[in-house]
Amino acid sequence: MLKEETYNLDTRENSPVIVLPWFQNCRVLIDTGATLPMWLKGVIPLKLKGAIKENQTVNLNGVGGSSTGDLYRVNFELGNIHFRNLPIVHKEIDVADAYMILPATLFEGMIYEIDNISHRLKIKVDDKEYYRNFRIKDKSGIPYIYLANTYETREDAEKIS
Repeated sequence: MLKEETYNLDTRENSPVIVLPWFQNCRVLIDTGATLPMWLKGVIPLKLKGAIKENQTVNLNGVGGSSTGDLYRVNFELGNIHFRNLPIVHKEIDVADAYMILPATLFEGMIYEIDNISHRLKIKVDDKEYYRNFRIKDKSGIPYIYLANTYETREDAEKIS
């Protein structure tokens, strides 16, 4: 059975930006061209959410050229959708006045719609896929995330990894 999550888009932005309560109403840019989630501000808020720094830097392309960022893992919540140990790259840059970028690949297996007329982001997800596990992969020197598994409950997700 599909359930729907709805978020208001910030009408002041040309890009799809939503506000999430995950961290003090942080502003999040939904990016259909991004391959990795990114945290764009100081790292302290990310650490306050329990992010663990990996001993790895990630090469980034397309963020004003080539750059690098530090890789973290954090449990992230998008409403009722849970991303366990989500790989997220920290690189402080100014993009659409956002705290983070979420790539559209996070919505793999879901129906999502960016509705610029009613200013809403709508996500439809199967209730058996509310707990999602993404991994990072390298393809021809370009890192990206992919959906490794989905789970119906937190307990199922915690049993596996």
